[in-house]
Amino acid sequence: MTFAATHAWLVVRRHVDLGRTRSAMCRPR
Repeated sequence: MTFAATHAWLVVRRHVDLGRTRSAMCRPR
């Protein structure tokens, strides 16, 4: 895996985590 690929994967994962947290905050259980 190249450094660029790893960086892109980390960015995508961070974006997904932020989306999950935001949706969880908007939709309390």
